[in-house]
Amino acid sequence: MEPLDELLSIKRFREQQADAGLQVARGALSDAHRGEQQRESALAEFRNYAILEEESLYRRVLNRAIKVNDIFRLHEDIAVLRASEAQYEADLRKAIALRETAQVRHTAAQDTAREARTTREKFTELVTRHHAGIAREAERREELEFEELAGIVREREQWSEEPDV
Repeated sequence: MEPLDELLSIKRFREQQADAGLQVARGALSDAHRGEQQRESALAEFRNYAILEEESLYRRVLNRAIKVNDIFRLHEDIAVLRASEAQYEADLRKAIALRETAQVRHTAAQDTAREARTTREKFTELVTRHHAGIAREAERREELEFEELAGIVREREQWSEEPDV
């Protein structure tokens, strides 16, 4: 195997590695998108639940005689709802950050794959040109050999046609 062919096989291998990396990055990005959507959905569902729960808590307080302790408990229950909502929001922010990181990695993997593909294509063209040059040189040598052989044949024919003295 010629050195250029070996380099071309290395470039092909690198292209395959870059394509594999791109597939991994694409999968991670897809997972991150799904995770972000799930967190958004969970937050929306919790907010709907929290609104209903808060209304229910207020209705329970409004429909009866209350004590100071009941008001404190109501505040605590609402604080728990707010804390839970804050946790859902934090989870969503983490999911967004993961998706953004996955997007950056995916873009980098795309660039790497594109660069590897371009490099392999250039080397393929170089090797093709090199082999074409070798083929042209072999053809030229063959033609020179035929011309030389034809010259020798002509000389022999001339010698054989000359009268013997």
